[in-house]
Amino acid sequence: MNTFDILHPGPWFGEKPESLDAIKSLSSDNEEARFFEICRRLKCGDFTARSELERFILSCTNEVVKRLSIRLYCYIARHQDISFLGNLLASCTHEEVFSIVIYAPHTLSLQIVPYLFALLEEYESTSIEENILSSINKICPFEYYGGRVNIAELGERFAGFAKKMNLENYYYDGAEAFAGNLTKILIETAALARQGKMSFPLTDVPTLLSIWSGEKCPLFYGEQVADSDFESVIKFSKHIASMRWIRGKKYFYGYLIE
Repeated sequence: MNTFDILHPGPWFGEKPESLDAIKSLSSDNEEARFFEICRRLKCGDFTARSELERFILSCTNEVVKRLSIRLYCYIARHQDISFLGNLLASCTHEEVFSIVIYAPHTLSLQIVPYLFALLEEYESTSIEENILSSINKICPFEYYGGRVNIAELGERFAGFAKKMNLENYYYDGAEAFAGNLTKILIETAALARQGKMSFPLTDVPTLLSIWSGEKCPLFYGEQVADSDFESVIKFSKHIASMRWIRGKKYFYGYLIE
């Protein structure tokens, strides 16, 4: 397996371990090592490590590691776990709040949206107000392109949206989460970028596909799309299609989160 810098993971959390056998005990006092061990357990589908991750986030003193832990938690949180993030906001630094805001859409849970609305009141006219609105837009699209909005009207719009949804399912961009939807966007966007000789413009789609599947997407934001890259995208998409996916469910490294 290739070496992987856990403190600079990029769009995913590295390759899936071959097994749990080589994973060390969580007794290490080194916070970087503890995070690495928890992450490896989760990538093997051991979601009992979720509670370990919660305790680790609460005790972690390394700001970089704590923010990475919050990000990881967003990907493995179930609906009933969203309250942990909500409670965490009360004691978060500005940077930690920013991490929760940015990765909130990747929880795929409508339960996170009320917490984002609460943050809008607290962070009105600050540097992260637009980030909060952008995150709401990724869950419940309202054609947001920047600037301020009428919060009351947006709240009514979300309430109407939520009433139509199955709250037991997971959602992204206004639709039930499903890898097939994202691979279609990936292929179409890669084709347009290759044709127009532009850099690849998407961030969330390749990241979500990589983390849901545990297979690294061959194309990420800002990269040029050569013919060989497009061929790799097609091969990757076919592999994703061969995996078992249930529409509206949430996955981490190929494992169904329950």
